[in-house]
Amino acid sequence: MLYRRLAVLRADRIGKYDSLIILSRVRSRLTRGSGP
Repeated sequence: MLYRRLAVLRADRIGKYDSLIILSRVRSRLTRGSGP
């Protein structure tokens, strides 16, 4: 049970970090303007 909970918490944290990284990349692209 504990292992499953820890795995879920880690997955949630990773998902949040991934989303933040993606948002930062999108923002950088928007700020740069025309680009790949």
